[in-house]
Order: sequence, then C-alpha cells, then structure tokens
Amino acid sequence: MAEDFARAVDDGLKLAKRIYFGHDRAVAAPRLTAPMERSSTSQAHLPSAPMVYAVIPDPGIVDNPDLPSYQPHVHGRGDPPALIPLQMNAIELHVDCYLDTALVTATGSWRVHCVMGSKKCDCRIAIPIGDQGSILGVEVEIPRKSYTTQLITAQDGTELEKTAQPQSGGFLKPNIFTLTVPQVDGGTNLSIKMTWSQKLTYNEGQFFLDIPFNFPEYVTPAVKKISKREKIYLSVNAGTGTEVLCKGCSHPLKEKMRNAGKLRFAYEADVLKWSNTDFSFSYTAVEMLSNTRGSVPMIFFLTDGSVEDERHICNVMKKRLANAGSVWPRIHTFGLDHIEERLDKLFIRALSTVLLNITIEPLQNLDEVEVYPSNIPDLTSSSPLMVYGRYRGKFPESVKANGLLGDLSSFSVDLTVQSAKDMPLDKITRLSIQTGVPSEYTRMIQLENTEEASKPINTGGKKKTETNGEKQKVISRTIPLQNFGIGFGDTTATKENVPPGFGEARAPDAAEKFVKAASSCCVSLCNKCCCMCCVQCCTKLNDQCVIVFTQLFTAIACIACFECCSHVCCGGDD
Repeated sequence: MAEDFARAVDDGLKLAKRIYFGHDRAVAAPRLTAPMERSSTSQAHLPSAPMVYAVIPDPGIVDNPDLPSYQPHVHGRGDPPALIPLQMNAIELHVDCYLDTALVTATGSWRVHCVMGSKKCDCRIAIPIGDQGSILGVEVEIPRKSYTTQLITAQDGTELEKTAQPQSGGFLKPNIFTLTVPQVDGGTNLSIKMTWSQKLTYNEGQFFLDIPFNFPEYVTPAVKKISKREKIYLSVNAGTGTEVLCKGCSHPLKEKMRNAGKLRFAYEADVLKWSNTDFSFSYTAVEMLSNTRGSVPMIFFLTDGSVEDERHICNVMKKRLANAGSVWPRIHTFGLDHIEERLDKLFIRALSTVLLNITIEPLQNLDEVEVYPSNIPDLTSSSPLMVYGRYRGKFPESVKANGLLGDLSSFSVDLTVQSAKDMPLDKITRLSIQTGVPSEYTRMIQLENTEEASKPINTGGKKKTETNGEKQKVISRTIPLQNFGIGFGDTTATKENVPPGFGEARAPDAAEKFVKAASSCCVSLCNKCCCMCCVQCCTKLNDQCVIVFTQLFTAIACIACFECCSHVCCGGDD
C-alpha cells in the first residue's frame, strides 16, 4: 500500500544515483535519507503533486539513455520493483471554480530519463487530489501509442474481466489515484493530461482552494539547457452577481478579468525549478446563519469495515426516517480512515447545524423538477449549502426557504432568484455520462491505441517505407482496471483485513506455495479419512484388510505429495 509505495520510491532514488548526466548537471543527485529521517520516509516519498515513476524490476536497465556509462552489474531483481521519479519537462494547471466545486486539469510532459534506450519499463502515474476529490479522466500520449481512461457499465466490466485480467490502476490512498502505462521505451517523452474534481472548503466566511502542486527537487531536468515553463490559469464563478474578493494566493497570479461574481487569473513564468508549494487560493460572495440555540438528535455510526447487509440497513433507516415526523435524528456514517482529521470535520459539521427540514416553495408549481440531493441536507454554519437540480417550465422570480431552527421553531426567508450564466452543468452531465464520474454502477477501463508501423517496400535490394500519404492503421485494445468504484463496502476485504487503497498483490514465494499446497492436501485428506464413521469401521477390519488399506493410503499420500510438488515447481499450470 502507501508504505510499500514509499519504500519503492526510496529504493528508486538510490538507484537514480547510478545515472550519469555529465558536467552539465542542473540539480544535485537525489539526497539519501538520513537514519534519523527514516521514520518519516513513508510520508516524504508519497506524491505531493502529479508525478510519474519508472517501474524498475531489474536494476540492470537503469542508465542515461542519451549518455550511456559504465554501470557495475547488479545481482537480483527488485521485489517489489523500485520506483524512480521521472524528470518533468513542462507543467500546466487549469482550474475552474463553480460554486463550491473546482474542476482541475493538469497537463505535463515527463521523460523516461533513467532507462537504457534499448530497454522498456512500465510507467506509473500518481495523482494526488484535494478534498472530496473524484478522478474524471487520464490521457497519455507517447510515440505511436496513446492511452485514455473511460467509464463503462459495471456489467460490461464484469464481462471484460472474463477475457482479460485487471491491470494496475486505482487509489493508493483515498486521495491518491494511480494508473500504469505498460512498456515504455527508455528516453521516451510522455505527454499526460489529468482531470479531476474537488470541493472547496469553507471556513469563517471564506472559500479555500488547495491543489497539490509541490514538486520535489529531483523531478527538475538535470540538464541546464532545457527550458522550464510553469503555467497556472484560474477562473472563479461564484454563481451570484455580488462582488468576489480575493483574500490570498500562493502563486503570483495576474488578474485578467473581473465581473460581478466572476474572476479570471493567469500565471506564466520560466523557472529554475518547479513549484515547491501547493497552489492555494481563497475568496469571500456569502453570509451564513449562526448563533442558534436548541438541539437536534444526532447519531454517529463508526465502522472499521463492511457488513453483508449494508443496503438493507440503509433502506430500513430511510423508511424509518421518512415516517419519523417533522424532526428526525440526523445520522452520520464514518469509515475508519484518516480518523482524527475526518472525525474532527464530522463533529464540527454536525454540531454546527442551524436549519433543519429545508423546503423551497413554490418549486412544486413547475411542470417538472428534479433536485439533487432529493432530501435537502441541513444547513450548517461550517459550510454553505449547495443544491442542484433541473426543471421544466417558468422559474419564479422569488422563492421562499422554510425550515426549523435548532430550538425547533419555524424559520422562513424570501430569496430573490438570480440568473447565473456560464455554469457548466451540461459539461458536468456529459462528463458523468460519457467519460464520467466513477460510481457504484460503473467501471473505469484504459484504452490503448497503437499506430501500426508502415511496411517497407523492397526496391531492388533497398527497403523504402511507404509514403503514399495514407493514414497508419491504429490497433485498439481495452485494458480493464481494478475496480475502485464508489458505493457500498467490500465484505471480502473486511474479512481478510485488507486496508482501503490500491496495491499490487505480491506473488507468493516457493515456501508459501509449499505450505499452502501441503495444508490443502492434508485438510482435504483429513476431511475424507478422519471422520468418526471411518474410525469405527476400521476397528472392525481384520489384519489383511488393514494391510491393504495401509498400502492404499500410502499410495494416496504419494499422489498428494506429487500434487504438492507440482504446485511448488510448476505453479499448478503444468
């Protein structure tokens, strides 16, 4: 999991010291971790910005593809493989903020600078995403090949797994998505576009945006002559016609446009090294209710895993709450992950509830209306309340919001409807349906497109490539990814004590195979030969029968040992 990933990166940084870049080196070799710092290695080597790593199972392939040097032979193979962070040639960040959600697109270029030109390696992409983030898509371009993620139905995903094994891809941690690009040549440049969404946090009247954008020094290209240009583009649409005030920013943005409720900024610069701080931005278009009195019943469910009847529990609770009257208990569910930080946020949000049972009138007079979520959540002072929906008909110029305060007294307020333009609701819908947001009913796959090389023409002993202007043939292949859809828990993972996240299953060694095969043989043999009926029957046999059965059981034991050896030596396939 995350600890194994961090150790693999630490091993990769040690291997990277073998690479010779000549005298024109722009940065120092990766610094080895001091003994006193090893306790924090797992956290230090986790990605804090979009990163790409070379997966190195064989240390012998590590070398500069442009400037080969003498490399002493390394015996053995990495298990698990080492991860060498690739050098980054360019990075561009586009952020569009709408209400309380940010759509983030990061586009960059990375080079496989650490593998011989005649060798290949897998490349692993790691994308840390912000608060309540959701990966939307990844696109990869390399010479003659391209990869892109796509959502398909869960049923199609199950059918696809019958013909192809799922490949590496999923969440290393709840906020770090990883994806593997197979077999990339040494010296290749990868152009990668990553898209995700994340929530803006709200505190004391301000919206805060925080995007992981802290690149370690060792991803800076080692050659001084390579230009490094960093770009950041930010747009803010608060959805209201009121003035939006910028309160703080981590990078020197220049204001490009300012309208009522809208801001647009840009930042472009040639840098000596990449950004070493997260991109953050804060602004204030919102006044919240506060200082309420009274109390509301709150129930907190904490769990360390999944149970078999999760769906039934949810359905029963929904029915009970629907019949509980005007004030029903507020139920908050929580999985044990990042427990201290998330419990703190959960209690702050739950204990700051100021308005319950919210309804909006007169939406029921519209020809057709659909609201998400269907039951409007409670309003809290810790964050604004965003409700989405669609309607058909003429929307009223004013509406009334009704609800109950904490002391169970009625509250209502008249709201003037404002028409906000340029809200990408249609874009979000298309993303959800076409390329979309992972859900319980979808599976993410990876599409590989390979350009078939042109066939050479034999012209009297000389081979010449066809140049007739025709497009090269593209061969497509679908690669299933491991299932990481959002939904109910995994009871199997709970029983086997598998922590949430993504990690490649380690292949069992010979000793583990032997123990597993032997225990399986013994268990199956005991189940057939050690029952009470068998024991009672044996007590009534004469000596000749006992000798015959002894020889028979000895033969069966030899066959079982042969089966055990076949598992160990042949993997059970031959």
